[in-house]
Amino acid sequence: MYNAAITVDLSGRRDITTIYAKQGDVAARQVEVSFLDHGQPYTIPSGAQARIRVTKPDRTYVFNDCTISGNVVTAPLTAQTLAAAGEAAVDIALTLDGDSLLSCSCFRLIISPRAGSDTAVESSDEFGALDKLLQEAETSIPAATEAAEAANEAANAANTA
Repeated sequence: MYNAAITVDLSGRRDITTIYAKQGDVAARQVEVSFLDHGQPYTIPSGAQARIRVTKPDRTYVFNDCTISGNVVTAPLTAQTLAAAGEAAVDIALTLDGDSLLSCSCFRLIISPRAGSDTAVESSDEFGALDKLLQEAETSIPAATEAAEAANEAANAANTA
């Protein structure tokens, strides 16, 4: 695994950091992001979630979950992230309890073209974070339906009594 370690500011400053990757790499690259707040180290709040947002060179998008360890966010550069060669705009969004959203300054991802296309991945949108949330919602539907049925039965029994 190749790790690119960068530090970006949460203040919105326009200091553009650039990282480099190779088109077509699969499960081989990730970015480790540390944050500053107006030049001072930023402590990621306990319970925060992080997601990488990428506008790829072909104007398709990636929105995926990241991991947080201490004050470092690790963002995988998926096959879809690296499917199109060129310059991508990237940021990391931190959310806490689903209510607040804090994004870092954008950084640049330069994706060098591959030499051949033996296992070319066609570029398309990738919304791994949304897919995960939809799966969780679908898993919760049967339990919610059972709870509603039980509540209706209890209400009917109470009305009968």
